[in-house]
Amino acid sequence: MLLRLHVKNFRLLRDADLEFHDVPTVLIGPNASGKSTVLEALDFLSRCADEGLAAATAAHGGFDGVRTIGAEGPIEIVTTWFFSVTPTPEEPRYCMLQWRLSLARAHNGGVRVERESLVDEGNGQARPLVADEGGRRLVLPENGSTDGPSEVTEADALAFHAFVDKERFPGLYWLRSVVRNVRVLGSLPTSPSWGRGNAAQTSPRDSLVIAPKMFLDRQGLGLANVLYALNTDHGEAWARLEGAFRAEFPFVRRILFPAEPGGARITFALEDARFPGRTIRAAEMSDGMVA
Repeated sequence: MLLRLHVKNFRLLRDADLEFHDVPTVLIGPNASGKSTVLEALDFLSRCADEGLAAATAAHGGFDGVRTIGAEGPIEIVTTWFFSVTPTPEEPRYCMLQWRLSLARAHNGGVRVERESLVDEGNGQARPLVADEGGRRLVLPENGSTDGPSEVTEADALAFHAFVDKERFPGLYWLRSVVRNVRVLGSLPTSPSWGRGNAAQTSPRDSLVIAPKMFLDRQGLGLANVLYALNTDHGEAWARLEGAFRAEFPFVRRILFPAEPGGARITFALEDARFPGRTIRAAEMSDGMVA
């Protein structure tokens, strides 16, 4: 879980420090106070882990688009993550990883890593996994290896992309695994197929080839498969979801997964008590119901 997020010079967040606990967190504030920017910073980190720093920066508008207007210093992001892993069933490991990033504008207009460090504080003492020494990023081997440190030489590569070795650098491997699975859902592109100007666009309403899927993709895509997986494999979670849905929409009798012609694709639909004998398909639902 994420315990702390400190962001400096990232869009509206000139210098913000947030702590999180093992309870749902709600951000409350006036418009343009930075609530959405907190989520954007988390999405940025997730994309960094999944797609790489350059791609994540481009997806968020480029370095000049991401850095706070008028700021001259680098973008700085500090996160603290706590999680447990089990390299062997007998030896669970608890990780408390503090990851520091300092990002600057490259000469070509892109982005470069100015500084990066990673410290594991999970065993009561700080153990550096990535050390910054005068701008050099040194990745230290773990698990008792006698090998010397390795240096990250690519200016736009993060350490867990430069060295993907679960045995020598397990802390880096697990950090990337945790961060890349952060799910941030902003506004959903809920338009049905008949309302789109571009036939190539997709939305959570679309029918999908049946596949096991536990998490939504960005922008809520893959909704039919996620709902189907919860319904078939996770009865308790599905019951909670249906209960919450009916509390908001009491006229819904149940959620269905009708097959498209041919049988390989499914969508989701509702049985509506107001219209007996008729199924309301995803394309007919309001944006509020889909979102």
